[in-house]
Amino acid sequence: MNLGAARLVIVIALVVTGIAVLSNAFGAGTSALTPLDGGGSPTPSGSSTTPPPPSHSPKPLPSPGTTGVRVSVFNGIDAPGCAGKVSTLLVGDGYIAADPPADVTSGKPFGKSAVYYRPDPQHQDQSDATYLSAHYFNGARVAKLPATFPGTVSPTAQAVVLIGNDYRTSC
Repeated sequence: MNLGAARLVIVIALVVTGIAVLSNAFGAGTSALTPLDGGGSPTPSGSSTTPPPPSHSPKPLPSPGTTGVRVSVFNGIDAPGCAGKVSTLLVGDGYIAADPPADVTSGKPFGKSAVYYRPDPQHQDQSDATYLSAHYFNGARVAKLPATFPGTVSPTAQAVVLIGNDYRTSC
């Protein structure tokens, strides 16, 4: 397990433990207070106010694949060869080029880089895209691949990198 995933597991365990401790700390018959009821005054926990709906924490993402992930790289800026350089770097680190590097079909440069993924039931592609963003693109935005993406993406691509002006100095 990589260090980031281990940290995430520890944080989640601490949050769950904290919730359990807090929920058991105030047993029946105590005078603990609940949040304000809109009238400006605290209400005792034994009052008849409606409790808030339970919140659901998102499931943690699986460990990212750092080799063998199929990636498409698109140049969204006017820096010739930038997508090729990025693709070469990623392939050198064990990724697989799903498409030849290409320019996007939009006429104007993109300001910010982004890493897109295709939704999958296990959220593996999202995990892979998040890793790429954090380790190669300074935390670029990670999002589902939009249907209106300005380039043609191979159906086998698991992650799609769109290079923006914020990455220009690396090209």
